[in-house]
Amino acid sequence: MKTKMFVVSIILVLAFLATTAFTPAAFLQPVAGKETSAFIATGDGVADVRGNLQLRARGSGVLWVHDEAGDASIIVTGKGKKIDLGNGWTEFIGYNGEAAIKGSKVTVSLNGVNIRFEVSGTGGFILRGRGSYHKSRFFGSWPATGKF
Repeated sequence: MKTKMFVVSIILVLAFLATTAFTPAAFLQPVAGKETSAFIATGDGVADVRGNLQLRARGSGVLWVHDEAGDASIIVTGKGKKIDLGNGWTEFIGYNGEAAIKGSKVTVSLNGVNIRFEVSGTGGFILRGRGSYHKSRFFGSWPATGKF
């Protein structure tokens, strides 16, 4: 009897893990259209976020920041060459460090390795490559898209 209950318990746990581990990114999208929460992504590849946001980023590669509204605070430390591309775009080539970015209409993209994005605010994300992300109580793997 104990063995039968143990087997049933294992099956229920595996069924729960199977349904939660593969939650589609569409499930993460807010019903009302806008949502404010914390979003964390770590991995290697390309991580993009856009919106009214506050971001702390780490990694190595090429970092692009687009300040569409002209009100962003962009603080970048570490190695790399800063290039003003015009039209609110800034590129950091050979980026290896940390960035703190805050703005009402900002796009941030990091193509590289050892990426870590910690984001709060409202907006969306696209993750390509290999890694994981966490939003509220949802966890997922790259590639993924969704809202935060």
